[in-house]
Amino acid sequence: MTRSHYDFAVFGGGPAGSATALSLLARGARVLVIERCLAHRDRMGESLRGVARECLSELGVWEEFQRLEQRPSHYHRAAWGGVLEERHSIQLKYGPDLHLDRARFDALLLQAAQARGAEVLRPAILDAIQAERIGVRIRVTHPRGACDFSAARAVDATGRRASVARRLGARRRDFDRLLGVARTFVRGACEPSTLVEAAEDGWWYSAPQPKGRLVALFVTDAQSPARAARREDVWQRCLASAPLTRERLQGLAALGGPASYFAAPGLLEWDEQGPIIPVGDALLSFDPISADGLCFALRSGLEAADVLTGTRGSPSAYRAGARAVFHAHLARRELIYARERPSRQGTFWRRPRAPG
Repeated sequence: MTRSHYDFAVFGGGPAGSATALSLLARGARVLVIERCLAHRDRMGESLRGVARECLSELGVWEEFQRLEQRPSHYHRAAWGGVLEERHSIQLKYGPDLHLDRARFDALLLQAAQARGAEVLRPAILDAIQAERIGVRIRVTHPRGACDFSAARAVDATGRRASVARRLGARRRDFDRLLGVARTFVRGACEPSTLVEAAEDGWWYSAPQPKGRLVALFVTDAQSPARAARREDVWQRCLASAPLTRERLQGLAALGGPASYFAAPGLLEWDEQGPIIPVGDALLSFDPISADGLCFALRSGLEAADVLTGTRGSPSAYRAGARAVFHAHLARRELIYARERPSRQGTFWRRPRAPG
């Protein structure tokens, strides 16, 4: 590193952290990005809504983004509430959802931030962070050894863990116990569409991805017997009650076994008067049924940069806005689940998912 003090220290080099860094750099700030992993990794099942073009254009990376391999979904099918609905991308103002190579997408954003002047420290482990009167004092360990530095403000873009904000007293509140179990297949002759299908113990999502792949995601309750869907026999049993998804996956070769992850919506309670501001999943996370996570990561980074630089808004308004978005999401998802609930008897559907 070339200095010991920065205007802003951004923890996390994913889309939310990189979007925040890019927006801060555009305002002339001195920015350090601390990323714990040496390389970005693939993530299953993530897509980018067409409306994200606005965010990518604001960040100045739209042209670079267009050069990435993408798999558009020209129509969306949903077998839900006893009917099969279809929505074609021609009806959408910003075009189809795009399924990305997430590792390359994340790398593109971080590399753009570095090219525009951000210092990037990776892999780096946060050893200590302390709030001071005029900012934060930070110690990290990286391959070149330990390093101390300070920043006027810090940004937590560490995802659902919100590991940095929680060190300074923030508390995450989860509003459910959803579990996602995802598996990747060789795509084969798959039509360019997303499919969402309700099943007895949860619901399924599948979509084509770059690199000749297709992802299938099963969402269930962590208290349901279906939580064991990482086992092949349980995976197949759960798939049996989703005929459209089962037909789609028929004959496709799996690239490894299923992987599970916590998928519940959650909100961070944090002190807006403190020296740190959360973005992306560290601020709030959505139920996967919304498919809004990646767009929100980019938009929250842009809005956080406005607040941090005094361009527009305040920390309290930013926090209030996030809470309003989150509780609107909870209300909307309860309406979605309520459509399917009357025809199901499984543990997943018996649990009400009303706003908390």
